[in-house]
Amino acid sequence: MVESRLKTAKSDLEETLNDIEKKIKSFKSLDPPQIDYKLYALLRRLGLTKYEILVYVALVQRGSQTVSQLTASKSQTGIPQPRAYDVLGSLVKYGLVEEKIAGKEKRRTKEYRAVPPEEGLDNFMNFFMFAKNRALEELNLIMYDEEKDHGGIWSINQEENILRAAKRLISKAKYEVLLVSEFNILESLIPDLSQCHAEKGITISVIIKEGYKNVENLFDWVKFLKLRFRKIFSMPYLIIDRNYALQWDRDKQNLGQEIENKDIIRTLIDHFYFSNWRISHPFNDHLNSEMVRSYPLHLVNILTATEEVNLILEKKYKPKLIIYGKITKTGERVKLRGIALSSKIDWKTGTFNILIRNDTGEEFTIGGMLASIEDITADQISIDYE
Repeated sequence: MVESRLKTAKSDLEETLNDIEKKIKSFKSLDPPQIDYKLYALLRRLGLTKYEILVYVALVQRGSQTVSQLTASKSQTGIPQPRAYDVLGSLVKYGLVEEKIAGKEKRRTKEYRAVPPEEGLDNFMNFFMFAKNRALEELNLIMYDEEKDHGGIWSINQEENILRAAKRLISKAKYEVLLVSEFNILESLIPDLSQCHAEKGITISVIIKEGYKNVENLFDWVKFLKLRFRKIFSMPYLIIDRNYALQWDRDKQNLGQEIENKDIIRTLIDHFYFSNWRISHPFNDHLNSEMVRSYPLHLVNILTATEEVNLILEKKYKPKLIIYGKITKTGERVKLRGIALSSKIDWKTGTFNILIRNDTGEEFTIGGMLASIEDITADQISIDYE
């Protein structure tokens, strides 16, 4: 994949260079004196202006020069003297050129020389990396905040577009994937889900209908899916972390909706666990417990976390947790480390939490995104064991 992209980039660059060369040759006024067309085109591609290129190349070729020498009629740069000072100032700022004051006190003048090209071009690229990082900081300050606006619902038509949207959303997953699906849709998404699990170690919980046909596939799939079954479910949908969701018409698979509304996504998460996961049954208890896991696991849903903690405790290991969230009573943001002592799953009361002990011996209960009785409301739970 990387080699293919490099080949494409090289091909695009050559095509661009040839195009620039043709344009330059067609206008004598733009013809850079004594500069190779490819070099001129490459430096333009890096972002230097015509005059910056002419002055920089002149300094590389001839060594140190004064402004008078660079702008003399025989200098071959063709740059007007008033422009030379601005151009040289930019080249010094980029780190491509150095300046010094020469001559006696009453007749001092500035001389300029090119920094060795390898070092100079590194300086030039670092200048723009610095500018990029500063620009990113400023843009983040004004960027649209999804938490302030609950987002919208986008309509999608045709099954192929729904599948394309599902694949795109799966590629964005960072922590968890929840999926309720017909067998044929799941089968189409298996390569993407498998890659998602293999590359990022993401936990993927899936519910499909009973009555599947290709039983032999399920033994392979259960290695990277927490796979469960229901006789019937009301609607299929996909949830990515807590940020994105996709749902589609069960009978008319040419109609779907991509959801960015946080409140609707929370409702779908509750629906997934209470209306589907709670009353579904595993394909095979043993195989589900032996699903390949990459530790540490990074999760955002408390019920998944409690199940994983229970699984580790049953094996007589000590689950180690890192909790990112807030103190339930005050809303203060916290990061908490500790050993899990127990976890609780109570479907009747809707109580799911984990009891942990930190290094100082204090104990805390960890709940999910709507926790009210727990000490900590968790946004993210990382689980490891020793």
